[in-house]
Amino acid sequence: MVMNIEIIKTVFSSVHTAPSLRALSRYYAPDFVYKGNLRGDLNFEEYCQNWAQISANTEIEVESIKNITCCYEVKLNVTIIHSDIRSSSKLTARSYIYFKDGLIQSIVSKYSPTPAQLKYILENTLPFSTTIK
Repeated sequence: MVMNIEIIKTVFSSVHTAPSLRALSRYYAPDFVYKGNLRGDLNFEEYCQNWAQISANTEIEVESIKNITCCYEVKLNVTIIHSDIRSSSKLTARSYIYFKDGLIQSIVSKYSPTPAQLKYILENTLPFSTTIK
């Protein structure tokens, strides 16, 4: 359990670039899947690209990590940097991290952006082609 929390902390402190996240591939299961609000399922490579895009436009702080029955709940404070209007806005996200055999099997992220945040997210953090749900 302590090891899983350390892996989570390491991963969330390394999400700033795709190469730094790819360097942590040893913590992810070969069939890893990421699920978020706006896309279909992402494999590990798509997940790395996605987080690199998100990190370019946000500051992410881990507020808490809780072990719940089947997974870990990570509460994130997200500051979206609106470079187009030189301001920022905040939202809270939750990521549910599932482990299997000591590796991250899947991550499910949930958040509720305002209409303005959603517009900015769609225009600035979804540039590579993956199905948007």
